[in-house]
Amino acid sequence: MNDILFSQSFIFTTYTFNRTHNHNSLDGTNYNFIAYMRSGEGTLMCGNSEISIQPNDIFFIPYGCRYTSSWHGNDEIIWDSYAFLHCPDPHDIHYSMQKLQADESIRQMFDMLSDIGEVNCRSVGLLYTIFSLIQPKMVTESQSSSIMYKKAVDYISKNLTAAVADIAKFCNISESGLYMTFRDHGTTPMKIKNQLQLERAILLLRTTDLTVEDIAERTGLNSSAYLIRILKRYTGKTTREIRKNMMM
Repeated sequence: MNDILFSQSFIFTTYTFNRTHNHNSLDGTNYNFIAYMRSGEGTLMCGNSEISIQPNDIFFIPYGCRYTSSWHGNDEIIWDSYAFLHCPDPHDIHYSMQKLQADESIRQMFDMLSDIGEVNCRSVGLLYTIFSLIQPKMVTESQSSSIMYKKAVDYISKNLTAAVADIAKFCNISESGLYMTFRDHGTTPMKIKNQLQLERAILLLRTTDLTVEDIAERTGLNSSAYLIRILKRYTGKTTREIRKNMMM
């Protein structure tokens, strides 16, 4: 690798702002970034993901990520940024934007990087050493989507009357981001909600003496007539047949 190519593959910078700063990279980043938040706080938003950054947090932004960020602090906002083109991984795994787990020894390595203060063989070697230590615990894009999907489904199962806006708010993502997450799993929030409502209604019919009206109310369905109609559509049975079958 020649000197020009080497130097263009890395950008090591300390950013400093007073009180507030907003930024967007909606065209996608040209590098991978690892950053160490020295002071101030921030919020990163990328697709269906939103991450809160606090002092001493270490975070990763992948190549091509379209994101926006907002930063604020009582005094100065400072973070060390280490941009690099090549993300070493033998399996071509794509990582999501995320906060990174790091112990004190890794934080000391970041302090050493900051002290070096320039791109050279020593600092690049240290950066990739840090990355190799952090990488096994990093979340891939598919894992991130699965975690968010599970969180949303768990919430729906406990809140069968929740609207899409409520689910998105609980998951700390936009409604469009929520729909994207469910689309990744071949479904929609409303399909999952309807499925869970039906399963709960059937369970209550089989295990309680509640009236159909009460069950419709508890499961967030509009009315007893609607409950009867959709149960017949999806199970081929009436509410009475479902209860009778359980008794038999």
